[in-house]
Amino acid sequence: GYPTIVLFTRASFSTKEVVASLSGGAVIVKKITLPVMTESELAESIHWEAEQYIPFDIGDVNLDYQILDPGTGPDSKGTITRVVEGPDAVVLEITWEGTHSGELASQMGPIPATYKRVKLPAVQVVTFKGDKVSGTKHYFDLMTLLAQIGKLPMPATA
Repeated sequence: GYPTIVLFTRASFSTKEVVASLSGGAVIVKKITLPVMTESELAESIHWEAEQYIPFDIGDVNLDYQILDPGTGPDSKGTITRVVEGPDAVVLEITWEGTHSGELASQMGPIPATYKRVKLPAVQVVTFKGDKVSGTKHYFDLMTLLAQIGKLPMPATA
């Protein structure tokens, strides 16, 4: 069978809003809330959290996670504007819209909520090994986001 994401990209749906789910004794979905942290700290925390809830050897599971609210607020909405499919990957162009209502982690330190509306382009790459997702990467335009919330750093002067 085809991976679920490939099924949706190949199907001719007339709407951009789709709700899908996976079921079975070996599928575990758990929503957790964590404080703002770096990507490496997050990966370590997710691994530790997963060990608390998954009744299998953690080395035998395909562990993946998605950040549901990266500081853009509960009104965040992602619209898939383009899908490109390859033999072992699907690339999604997404436009994210929402309100910056939560603390945003950045290399400059945490940025407090500005409550400004944001709209920014992003790309998600989903890779496969056979019919299983082997990885996901999400890229977005940080400079556009920082400019829209009024936090674009000033250039250094000599």
